[in-house]
Amino acid sequence: MTKLVVSQESGQISYSQGHELILALQRAGMKPWSVQRIIQSPENNLARKLVNLAFNNGYEDTSSQRRAREIMGNNFIGIGEVQGYFGLIFSPHQTRILAEIPYSEQTLRETKDSCLLFPGYPFSIVDLQNLLGGESSLREDIYSKLFASDKVFARWYLISKSPWGTSLYEPFEKQLEYIAKYAREYEVPRACEVIYMLLLYSRARKDRLMKGWFTWCRGVEKSERIVVGGDNQSGIIYINPRWIIEKERDFNLGINISHV
Repeated sequence: MTKLVVSQESGQISYSQGHELILALQRAGMKPWSVQRIIQSPENNLARKLVNLAFNNGYEDTSSQRRAREIMGNNFIGIGEVQGYFGLIFSPHQTRILAEIPYSEQTLRETKDSCLLFPGYPFSIVDLQNLLGGESSLREDIYSKLFASDKVFARWYLISKSPWGTSLYEPFEKQLEYIAKYAREYEVPRACEVIYMLLLYSRARKDRLMKGWFTWCRGVEKSERIVVGGDNQSGIIYINPRWIIEKERDFNLGINISHV
């Protein structure tokens, strides 16, 4: 059994950091009157914008992304948020690929409550383990598995936040039949994609998806079946827990759907 555990960092700005920030703003052309505007801004709006821009590593949504955010609300996580929560920067090539949301507004409206829309960054499960450091743990034998090195694509994902209702408590083959009926619209997400989604949502929304639910995922090989799910209490993400695989119909086990 493999598990990942997520925690959130917190801290306060030190006096030395504050001093360095003032110097950096001065070097960038900040004047006393513009500082005063920030201080006196109604409801601290200018300061919030400055903080958000810094958190997002300077990224601002495109018009397509802004529209998707308006429709999806809290179920939209953008490029800037991924950069901020994972401490990374998308390459110019990746941001060009991700500039336009590939799903229609109708699809977004239909899924705004049930799915999460987010940009993928080329992480593998092993990459996420290395990034999170002490926040997670992987069994050593997972590193040798092909699916542990399989990477998320730099594309937009629209994945259900919980297993598809008609797939619950059914044998795996029966669950695949449901997906096959809608092959042009849906696919079974890969393990790296689901784990990335769970960790991203946990950091961005300070909440957890898949509490007590488990989902079958695709691996690298066609015959590979992987189970990913969440613990009700501890915030642990499990990968291939034996007690579920052996008694798959006794648990809340289904298949999440990813829109193609």
